[in-house]
Amino acid sequence: MLGFKELVVRSSSLSREGSLSRHKASTSDSQPLDTQAAQNALLATAAMKFTYVVAAQEYGKQKINKEDRAWGISWLMRTYKGLRIAYVDEVKVGSEIHYFSVLVKYDPIIQEEVEIYRVRLPGPFIGEGKPENQNHAIIFTRGDALQTIDMNQV
Repeated sequence: MLGFKELVVRSSSLSREGSLSRHKASTSDSQPLDTQAAQNALLATAAMKFTYVVAAQEYGKQKINKEDRAWGISWLMRTYKGLRIAYVDEVKVGSEIHYFSVLVKYDPIIQEEVEIYRVRLPGPFIGEGKPENQNHAIIFTRGDALQTIDMNQV
């Protein structure tokens, strides 16, 4: 998250300095952007470049059971705007159970968690291991670079 923090620091320093001569609008008259617009542009750039997908396979069950872990994950999404959570959802349809990989984020405008994507899986996971957890979340990643980090990695 250091790259994201760097862009946020630059954004806040622009608002303090008030000098935006190198930041031009993309309009035909090329007028300088005001401070707030420059700050918003930098934050939008940071949001496009740095998105974090956390594979929390059991998050759906934890939400249903109102566990503390679910509250903690929800708090992280509210705190870090670029954070997305991928989890496995089980939906009972008649006598069958359908499995979905779901990507959610926190929307600060409506102030609640919103579902971004839902992809049906061919069946249940055999275990709760790291490979299954990462594999179901990898479909939600974008961009030129991808880094996976094990939760036990220091």
